[in-house]
Amino acid sequence: MEYRFYKDPDTGMAHCRNHGVTELEAISVVQSPGRLFRNQDESLVAEGQTLSGRYIRVVYREDSQDDSIFVITAYDMGGKAKRAYRRRKGK
Repeated sequence: MEYRFYKDPDTGMAHCRNHGVTELEAISVVQSPGRLFRNQDESLVAEGQTLSGRYIRVVYREDSQDDSIFVITAYDMGGKAKRAYRRRKGK
């Protein structure tokens, strides 16, 4: 599976870096999400905890033609979203 990232036009770096999330953290949550759901625009949203303990949300699309995942953005879950996630996970 190939992972591609939306690049910030100003910096040329993965957009998730603007939110303090590395590509490896985003990939780890996509591969093993605690919660996965579809947005109204048909993009997928994976929520989960990184190995370092951060709770992040990753927005991405699957491309079945070339068997890849295009990560649009990833960011830390805020207080309310994190509490809801932890409540759903039973923590």
